[in-house]
Amino acid sequence: MELKQIENVLAIAGEGSISRAAERLFLTQSALNQQLLKLEKEIGMPLFERRKHSMIPTEAGQIYLEGAREILQIKENTYKKLNDLHQEGHGTISIAYTPERGADMFSEVFPVFHMLYPDIRFHTKELRNKRMEQALLNKEVDLACQTFTEGQQDVDYVLTTTEVTRMIKEAGMDLSQIEEIIKANPDVIVAVDEAYIDFGGVSALPLIDKYDNVIVVQTFSKSRSMAGSRIGFAISNPTLIKYLNDVKYSFNSYTMDTITIAAGTAAVNDRAYFELTRDKIIKTREWTKQELKRLGFVFGDSKSNFIFAMHPDVSGVALFEALREHDIFVRHFSNPARINEYLRITIGTDEQMKTFIAFLEDYLNKN
Repeated sequence: MELKQIENVLAIAGEGSISRAAERLFLTQSALNQQLLKLEKEIGMPLFERRKHSMIPTEAGQIYLEGAREILQIKENTYKKLNDLHQEGHGTISIAYTPERGADMFSEVFPVFHMLYPDIRFHTKELRNKRMEQALLNKEVDLACQTFTEGQQDVDYVLTTTEVTRMIKEAGMDLSQIEEIIKANPDVIVAVDEAYIDFGGVSALPLIDKYDNVIVVQTFSKSRSMAGSRIGFAISNPTLIKYLNDVKYSFNSYTMDTITIAAGTAAVNDRAYFELTRDKIIKTREWTKQELKRLGFVFGDSKSNFIFAMHPDVSGVALFEALREHDIFVRHFSNPARINEYLRITIGTDEQMKTFIAFLEDYLNKN
């Protein structure tokens, strides 16, 4: 068995697909398939059952995979021992985590670990829970960051954190309320999401100088109308920003390309244009709120670029369908049930909103 051959077969088994394995290995699908066919010819029997959308190991394939994992584990253990012998405090840890919560947990632990052991490197894998447990049992990874559930067997675990969910009501929340949350959680990093702050409200930025556990995050997707560019930024004290960068550079150092950076820089520099377009949206929003109230709609005092409204005498679903039939597009959410009657109305141009209000007036008169 050649090591490269072993790694390729394990990748196919892990991904359950030649195409996905080829992408992971940076090979063409044809080249990987030819390597597998050559290996199967040498062995004299197929290692995988080829189905329409998956590759399932045969009995021979299971035997090969078991031996392959043992060989790779021997290789990894040998290299680790040699590395530890060469230099204490250096080395590599292979760790797996789920794309969502597991990544969050790793992000929480990594900055502290990196500060204590700066010369330890991580080899990371994104896996789903079931596949992650298999990887642990097969010794494909050393550690895993995942949500622990009752009934998990044959794995040792350390509880790093418990999950607490806080629901914060945006409407009417002033800076003093946010500060109370920060003061009540001194051992927790409090992230204040200010995606819509430019449309109204008071920013929590002054609290950064007052507390060392605050991060304020903003985006170019809303007030600067650059959602396609995926530009966001965080503002905090130097220590927390360093931890963010430590995690960022462990995954992807280049999160924005040259064009995106140039567009973002231009948007920041042209403050006059930004304020002009933002003020237009705010003015149109306030006019729309007055008109919706006149027509009997109910909604919170929006400080964003949309209004979340419902009419007590009209079905939200029926109104949504009627608007769509007339090429007026708003958003409707069936779940959860408590918002089933509401529509999310994005603020458009003056002309668009006047057309929208005129349709509502006519619809309410007929119904």
